[in-house]
Amino acid sequence: MKRVIIDHFGGPEVVCVVEESDPRPGPGEVRIRVLASGVSLSDAQMRAGTYLGGPKPPFTPGYELVGVIAELGPDCSRSQVGTGSAHSRSGAPTRRAFAYQSNTRFPCPKTSIPARS
Repeated sequence: MKRVIIDHFGGPEVVCVVEESDPRPGPGEVRIRVLASGVSLSDAQMRAGTYLGGPKPPFTPGYELVGVIAELGPDCSRSQVGTGSAHSRSGAPTRRAFAYQSNTRFPCPKTSIPARS
């Protein structure tokens, strides 16, 4: 998967995209294939080091995403692979895949999910 990482504070030039293996979901988790994510003012402030209480480098910025469940972890019986899913969580959306506790996601109707590629 691809992941955005900030390894030191600065301008847009400090944004790096790295390749990593897909995370494996643990018990009660689902792996989400990210289709779209948001970038906001708070992300720019975190990157610059001016966001009060923000993370220290290295970190992955971002808060919201929409995607599709790609894999279920053990003991995850309330979710199904292929189901649309939205999340709001720090450090999540600028990854192409992410493992989440299955009870923290928001189901999405298929009509609200961007085209799958």
